Parts: sequence; C-alpha cells; structure tokens
Amino acid sequence: MDYEVRIQDKAERTVLAVRETVRLEELGESIGACLAALYSRAGVHGLGIAGPPEVAYLSDFSLDGLDIEVRVPIAGSQPGAAQVDAASVVTLPAQRCVCTVHTGPYERLGDAYRVLEQWLAEQPYDAAGPAIETYVTGPDETSSPDDYRTEITIPIEKRVHSAPVGA
Repeated sequence: MDYEVRIQDKAERTVLAVRETVRLEELGESIGACLAALYSRAGVHGLGIAGPPEVAYLSDFSLDGLDIEVRVPIAGSQPGAAQVDAASVVTLPAQRCVCTVHTGPYERLGDAYRVLEQWLAEQPYDAAGPAIETYVTGPDETSSPDDYRTEITIPIEKRVHSAPVGA
C-alpha cells in the first residue's frame, strides 16, 4: 500500500479520556470496552461527540503491558469539569504532527508506522509525543476490515542540531 505522508496542524481539542495498561493480545478488546464506556458516560452527562475516537500510545510495546489513553472528542464540557465518572475531561494542545492514513485491517497498521518512522529519519523533525490512532472508519461503520480507515499522527518538532564539540 502506498502511504501519503503530510504535516498537519491539529487544533486544540477537548476529549473525554481514560487511561489503561493492557496486554498486547487484549488491545482490541480493551479499546472497544473503553470506547463503549466513554460513549455511555458522554451520553449520561450530555457531552456531544465531536469526532471519531482515538487512542494515544503512551508507552512502547512490551510484554509487561502497553499504556494507552482512549479518547472521544467532545463538543462541550461541564464548566470546570475534570472528571466524568472514571474518565477525565482533557484539553489537548494544538500540535504540529506528521500523519498518514491506513486503509485496511488493524493487523497491517505496522506498515503505516514504518513509513512514518522512515519519514522522521529522513526529515528535520523529531517525534514530540505519543503516536495517536484516529479510527475514521471502523467496525461500527463497516463490516469489512479492508474498508477500515485509521489516521496515524505523531506530534513533531523541528530537530535541533547542536554545535560540534569544540566549536
């Protein structure tokens, strides 16, 4: 699959979020359970959904578990609310990101990550935060995994080159 890599400026946004540590083999099931709980909490508290769900990968993949933050963008929040049941209302800052869109099964997302890693190695940017998968089209919208659309974004910052030692 050919991937188009682009730089995108993401606007500040508010999300309803929950953090989990999950085992890799339970990742899909855990994300699904978290999303169901977040959508339920948003409905109970009158928070409008403002976009597709996303997951930020806060740690590297390991046998001990993976730290993730499952998020649902919301249109509004209760004034001063930081907690909605077990979830947090979080305002994410505006960020410059490198991104690409993967079309197809989740099992092939690694292909898109490899393309982004190669891009970072070749460009004057460094990763400046965790990778985020936004599930533009998923199992709730289509029965065919071949039609899933996942946007992968990685926050970036300009690489700072230090002066050579002794210069």
